[in-house]
Amino acid sequence: MNPTVGGVVRAIRTHRGLTLDELSAETGISISHLSLIERNRREPSLSNLGTLAEAFSLPVGILLLLGTDTSTLDEPDAEISEQILDVIRKLLQSDERYPASI
Repeated sequence: MNPTVGGVVRAIRTHRGLTLDELSAETGISISHLSLIERNRREPSLSNLGTLAEAFSLPVGILLLLGTDTSTLDEPDAEISEQILDVIRKLLQSDERYPASI
C-alpha cells in the first residue's frame, strides 16, 4: 500500500496515544474533518497541514515526505528518498513526543 498524508497523520496520532478528540482540541480541526483526512477522503489544506505538523512538533515537509509514494520516482531519487524516510521513521520512533529537530 502506498503511503498517504492521511495515513501518516493517523499513524503519528495513534503512536503518540492521542485520540481524535484530543488532536481536535489541540488543533482546532473538527473530529469529523480529521477523520476524513485520516481515511483519505479529504486532502488537508496547507493551513491544516501546518497546524497538524505543529501539533506533532514536526516540520510540514516531514509530513509531506512521509506521505509520498516513492515508487513513482526515478530509481536514484527513490533510493535516496527511501533512505531519508528510514532515518525519519527511526527518529519518530525514538521519542514519542519530541523527535530530534530535522
